[in-house]
Amino acid sequence: MSAQRRPVRPLLSLQATALVVLTAAVGMWTWKTVATYEAEVRAPRLTLDSARKAARTLMTGPYLYLATGEAVHVDATQDAVTELNAHLLALSHLAPLPPKQLQRARASLQVIEESTGLLWKAAPDADLAGALEQLALGTSALDGSLTAIETRIEAQVTERYDLTLQGLLVAWGGMLVAVLGTGVLASRHDGANVAREQRIQRSLNVELADALADAAQPPSPDAPLPEIVSIAGAGVDSLVGAARRTVEALGDLRVDLARLRRSSSFTQDLMDALAMAESETEVVSTASRAARVAYPDASYQLLRIEGDDALLRPVDTMPEPACAVEGAQHCPAVRKGRTLHHGIGQGIVRCPHLANDSGCVTCAPVLLNGHAYGVSQLAGYIPSQTGLDDLESLGLALAARLGVVRSLAASEREASTDPLTGLANRRRFTERLADLDRNGSHYCLIVADIDHFKAINDRHGHEVGDRCLQIFAQVLRDACRNSDLPCRHGGEEFVAVLPDAGMRAGLAVAMRIRSLLREAGRNAPAPFTVSMGVAAHPDHGDQGDRVLRAADAAMYDAKESGRDQVIPAHLAMDAEATI
Repeated sequence: MSAQRRPVRPLLSLQATALVVLTAAVGMWTWKTVATYEAEVRAPRLTLDSARKAARTLMTGPYLYLATGEAVHVDATQDAVTELNAHLLALSHLAPLPPKQLQRARASLQVIEESTGLLWKAAPDADLAGALEQLALGTSALDGSLTAIETRIEAQVTERYDLTLQGLLVAWGGMLVAVLGTGVLASRHDGANVAREQRIQRSLNVELADALADAAQPPSPDAPLPEIVSIAGAGVDSLVGAARRTVEALGDLRVDLARLRRSSSFTQDLMDALAMAESETEVVSTASRAARVAYPDASYQLLRIEGDDALLRPVDTMPEPACAVEGAQHCPAVRKGRTLHHGIGQGIVRCPHLANDSGCVTCAPVLLNGHAYGVSQLAGYIPSQTGLDDLESLGLALAARLGVVRSLAASEREASTDPLTGLANRRRFTERLADLDRNGSHYCLIVADIDHFKAINDRHGHEVGDRCLQIFAQVLRDACRNSDLPCRHGGEEFVAVLPDAGMRAGLAVAMRIRSLLREAGRNAPAPFTVSMGVAAHPDHGDQGDRVLRAADAAMYDAKESGRDQVIPAHLAMDAEATI
């Protein structure tokens, strides 16, 4: 025989191995899909939980106020309204929700604000039945809206997970049927090959016997040499070729599986690392470090869009960017919103902003809430030895974490900011004072109260009163340093926290406030003045609440002394406060 038939059993073993490897690949892909999607929906769920918490505070605050009469419940209710507005805004960006659901929630929140506004202003003997009924309807509608939003988010999670799982199961089932069907056909073909080879062997034996008999006769000069016509090799070459192709395909599959495992491990490690980053700077630094780990032999740079001119600026000083484009509007990857690969020798198709034509460059835009945040740029890699899936995963993970960090930061700012004046609210003031006390820092407090503010509201209306509050807030902001914290403490009362400042500096700032107020008062809709008290730590108390009481008492002394003046706190009074 010119060749030997390769048995089918090893080929079936190879097919079984291929099935196991494919099954593992499908399992890894399923795990990766679930992990990636869970990361995408974690932010909407956390935001919804925070909204639920704020809603519970909003539902109980008015009743606690009616029961106790304590103003702290009014502040808690107003803070809950602010937080809930922030969470609804965040949900509109994080989850694809129908606009009507968010509109219903906001409408319910507006009803609650109106009803609680009536409760805060009502006289003790007023009839509150209508306001309470309106409040109950608003809270019930708000709870229903949040439940509908929660149901919508969970339905999207279930629908996407089920469709992905079903698709993977169908793909794996198709692979299984193909492998089993091929195995059955190969087994039948093997039986036919055995019978055929037996016939070939018998024919070959006859030919060999005839050839030996002819060779035993005396040779004749004119007789041709004996020939053996063998057909035993027919079909064997095709079998060898098929086996070789199967082995090569299996080798390619193993390479792909190893790459998939590395990519899956990289994605999971990247998600874990980004989850620990709490600021935008930390997120960007973590992403850059991860890219250099994934592509150690290539040059990676993240170009971020900055400024009103939308300039592309590298995050790190090294390495040098592969292109010289300045404006984001001139970058093809940003304009098209998709990843672009620039190979060697592309000619006019290659990006015109690249520094040179040597080396491959891939530019992947980083999209944050549908808008371009920057461009991930990978240069100097070998296409046949480098997979770019990790670059795509890096961009998606970076955008997702940046969205979460920015949403949480915006919610935190809104929760600690007075909506009317834009100054820090009482919550932020309390936190700053506690930090200063904990660090043992020296500081000064200026307590300011607008004189006759109730008369301004009664005579000119609340809109004029609100405008006066905004004007004084701007005066307070202009008079303070960047390290100071001007706050609206409540109503018409304001507090300025001056770290690393004593009484002399505090009195100087208070006098500057009076001077700036005289200038700003010319544009005010109604003339107004301010009475201020100044106290310092540790001169007037070893704790923030004692210093605040001293400054507050000095402010009341200013009012009793004729208003529109600055009074420093008395050490004797504060000595009694510290006993």
